[in-house]
Amino acid sequence: MRKSKNIFSGHESFSLREGWMVKGIRAILNNGKKIFRGDELINTIDELGIGANMVKSLKYWLEVYDIVDENMELNSWVSEIKKYDEYLQQKITLWFIHYLSLNPLKNRRAIIWDVISYKNENLPFEKDHMIDVINSETGKKYSKKTIVTSLGVYIKTYIDKREKNENFPENNLISPFSKLEYLKKNKASEEYYFRSIQYKEINSYFGYLVLKSFCEKVKMDKMEKVEAYNKFKVIIKMDSYNFEMLLKEMENNDLVSIDRVAGLNNINLISKLENKDIIKKMYEEV
Repeated sequence: MRKSKNIFSGHESFSLREGWMVKGIRAILNNGKKIFRGDELINTIDELGIGANMVKSLKYWLEVYDIVDENMELNSWVSEIKKYDEYLQQKITLWFIHYLSLNPLKNRRAIIWDVISYKNENLPFEKDHMIDVINSETGKKYSKKTIVTSLGVYIKTYIDKREKNENFPENNLISPFSKLEYLKKNKASEEYYFRSIQYKEINSYFGYLVLKSFCEKVKMDKMEKVEAYNKFKVIIKMDSYNFEMLLKEMENNDLVSIDRVAGLNNINLISKLENKDIIKKMYEEV
């Protein structure tokens, strides 16, 4: 049985950096989970070329995005993805890893990610309001300073904030997830909001894997369409029109069927493909 764990701090105030995920994966594949042991810290710093606090931060990010399991072994999803995108650079890869951070089947929950996505729904938010929401949802377990810092790190992870230092590349604050242009800041106010994603930006096979996780959560092979959309837009902000178009593509690829008689509108999972084959198809469709 997998251990349940809520992840809040551990980022050491560092947002995720370009190349860190690949660097961490490579180190784990070469050396195993010992790279994050205290007695291996000097060797890990030398191998990764980052400072001690950055090593701690890297471990945090590998956990948040479910790239490794609780035993610090590579997630099977990520192992499969690396066959088609070794450096985790393609946008569909980033969307998939973003999904892993919010996967309803995931036991290790990233609290900031969950609160912003599940509790705030699709609403724009200001920092002060979100700090209050996080404070309420966590039962005032964390100090305001800790919440402010963690919220700032979340925002930097999804928004491109360039601060380059040619003498020390690791000071480059660009996160790979900024490529998605998912989180935006309103220039006329202090509000942040999520961009509505077009169905063509992802693809039917990725969408199917997301729907499949919803059904697996409730141990069913079907779900009412409205319920599926309400769950989907928590993870991928998308309007109902684009969700309908995504479903049509899933139907065209024989992944789902939809009952439209008598007002049922149930989405039925009909694909017999194994997950590894769906991942392959996902990259072929890009």
